[in-house]
Amino acid sequence: MIIAQIDFKKCEICDSCTAVASCATRAVIKIDKDESAAIDQALCHGCGDCVLACTYGAISIMEV
Repeated sequence: MIIAQIDFKKCEICDSCTAVASCATRAVIKIDKDESAAIDQALCHGCGDCVLACTYGAISIMEV
């Protein structure tokens, strides 16, 4: 299984998270504007669109 994961040390907690907007399965979620985005692993297909969309390189793909 391949999924995305967020490196919270790199995440800049953007008001308008580009990774959220790029995710076709809506696996990248942002509940509170003052917190990092999160990945719903049940929805993530590991396509990598969010990796390309994240301005700060805070998202990577990993195999679990």
